[in-house]
Amino acid sequence: MIKGPSRLNLILQAREERAERQALLLEQFGLPIISATIVSPGPHKNSELISNLFAECNNWIYKFFGDRDMEIVQCDVTYSDAGPDSQFLIQGGSLAQIKRITVAIEDSHALGRLWDIDVIGPGMTVVSRAQFDLPPRKCLLCAENAHECSRGRVHSFHALNERMHAIYADFKSCGRQ
Repeated sequence: MIKGPSRLNLILQAREERAERQALLLEQFGLPIISATIVSPGPHKNSELISNLFAECNNWIYKFFGDRDMEIVQCDVTYSDAGPDSQFLIQGGSLAQIKRITVAIEDSHALGRLWDIDVIGPGMTVVSRAQFDLPPRKCLLCAENAHECSRGRVHSFHALNERMHAIYADFKSCGRQ
């Protein structure tokens, strides 16, 4: 029996293709990129919840950058086995200014913990929170470093997914739109 690629291989391939698109955009435009994805533990990267979170994330990025001297020149949206992603090309701000805004978006919105908003500069340099002496993001379920919990698979995908649904349900029940 011939088997197709595993789910993990499809996700990894889609992530590689995203990095290739990002590198091409940087080469073509020479502008910083905001890469927006959804925190989606486990093998299933596309669902109604993820689509709703993604739409809300994109709306907030447009809102925050529409109110500043920076401009979104272009936004490329892709749906893949790695989940949806947006690549926003930003004109008029430094990498540090853009990162400060994306951190504010992640930290101030009720759904921000479910968003992964990266800032990418020349040479595919990702601007990190650590560069601003900011603590790493916390796990959805405990107070530990999210990256460490993820790498150690401390929590089940089911528990993480339930928490994501609870955060979104709370957001909707409070009438936040």
